[in-house]
Amino acid sequence: MKTLAFLTLIIIASALILPIAGCTSEAGKHLNAGVEFQNRWQPKEAIAEYDEAIRLNPDYTKAYYNRGLAYFNLGQLERAIQDYSEAIRLNPDDITAYNNRGVAYFDLGQLERAIQDYDEAIQLYPVYAEAYYNRGLAYRLLGKKTEAITNFKAFITLTSNPEWIETVSQQIEELSK
Repeated sequence: MKTLAFLTLIIIASALILPIAGCTSEAGKHLNAGVEFQNRWQPKEAIAEYDEAIRLNPDYTKAYYNRGLAYFNLGQLERAIQDYSEAIRLNPDDITAYNNRGVAYFDLGQLERAIQDYDEAIQLYPVYAEAYYNRGLAYRLLGKKTEAITNFKAFITLTSNPEWIETVSQQIEELSK
């Protein structure tokens, strides 16, 4: 089970963001400052910058999404879900917000809600490997082996990371016994 949780964290951590090049608005400057704090694992400072970006631009999707990541890193999953939900409301095509909200629901044990978000991310972007993997984890914990294996196989076909392929192949082998 440690492997499952570890890989979930790797996948959400892989969503770390880069500063927005050429972003000169005041809100954009605060977003970029928040990103810098977040990349230095200073989520509280990042949240303060994202708060200011949102105050200056209440429709700033990236600020909500990034603040959601920061709250997730602090273990404040409900607040992360609120910010991912706002990012989705502002940009219904934001596949990473769906995926990451699903991970937060997953960590809260709300597996069916997590699966709904992974479904949405996959519907929007059918080659989103991480969403297949995360959905496979949720199905595995629900005891739905066939669905878990199907999603893990899809993940393997979509990823090029040999370590993940090996780890997920082992999970498929375990589930197939």
